[in-house]
Amino acid sequence: MTFEREELINLIKKNISLKQIDLSEIPDIDLYMDQVTTFMEDKLKEFKRTKEDKILTKTMINNYTKNKILPPPEKKKYSKDHMMLLILIYHLKQILSIGDIHSLLSSVSDISIENLYKNFTDIQSIECKNFSEEMPKKIDELQKQIHPNEENFDKLTLFSMIFFLIIQSSLEKRLAEKLIDTFFND
Repeated sequence: MTFEREELINLIKKNISLKQIDLSEIPDIDLYMDQVTTFMEDKLKEFKRTKEDKILTKTMINNYTKNKILPPPEKKKYSKDHMMLLILIYHLKQILSIGDIHSLLSSVSDISIENLYKNFTDIQSIECKNFSEEMPKKIDELQKQIHPNEENFDKLTLFSMIFFLIIQSSLEKRLAEKLIDTFFND
């Protein structure tokens, strides 16, 4: 296995270039379930790890409604607020449990869904930029911890990156859970 720093940098750039759904792209008209799943599949397809992955299914949406994470549709139609919440739920469920998402989103009644969504996309943009700027520095830092004459230098660099990302993600996930437990659970 040969490690190419530029290849890793390109992976990072590709990862952070995932398109977010701008508020203006979310339809102002109410949509039926099939239209919702088609919209989400189209707009979030870049987040799939494999082609077989599903972004959102009818069953998922029904379960979110049943678990009171998502308000029920009106006359079987989903509003722009529903769509924004579904996009947020999609991103949140990558890290948080359904119970944590419920705790978090059940307290948004006094906040505009649009403001919440805008806040999320603003943070997403900033953090993607920060990530792309900091990761090359982190690669260099991790490589300095490995002796350059080490037999498997390239492989150790990749393991170091994966370990770093997992540890970082774990710490951030645990803090997010503690914030939800402290401030959003009754």
